[in-house]
Amino acid sequence: MCIQKRDELLEESDKLVLRLAAFENVMSLECVSYKGRKDRARLLSNRPRMTEEDGAAKWDRFVGVAAVGSDAISKLLPPLKVISVQWGKDFVQHYQLAGKGQHYCNEFSTAVKLHTREAGVRKLNQLLLRRFQIPGRRAIRVGVNPIEPVDLQNLASWKDFAPFVKEGDPDGTRIR
Repeated sequence: MCIQKRDELLEESDKLVLRLAAFENVMSLECVSYKGRKDRARLLSNRPRMTEEDGAAKWDRFVGVAAVGSDAISKLLPPLKVISVQWGKDFVQHYQLAGKGQHYCNEFSTAVKLHTREAGVRKLNQLLLRRFQIPGRRAIRVGVNPIEPVDLQNLASWKDFAPFVKEGDPDGTRIR
């Protein structure tokens, strides 16, 4: 339960950072006060002040978060591009992969390099089903993207069309 909640909170944080970063370019072009604070923040520090939450402190906080978000986007683009080329842009958008964070996207890009979209999706469905069937395992997440990092790790290990035993399967059940 704690791990699941931690992952959900980190995912929400990643989504917020990416949203703020997306607005950073617009703010730089359209808002003189933001641009001035951004330039000053570069000189002083990228860390936002967390003293009082007046207008100045909020701007400082926004500048810091936007800078972190811009960095996050630059790190997310390479794995997202790999996934998009291998399995399609529609897949990346539907499963909202950009909001899942760098580590998740790196694992996903590693796994998709080995499989066509059709074979990979079929295998992921089998892995999810087997995870559901094993007592005491993490529940399948409700939502558009139920794929967990452990599923991606197993997908990366399942390199051919032979039956596969999911890592940590107590029964050693072969899935096809």
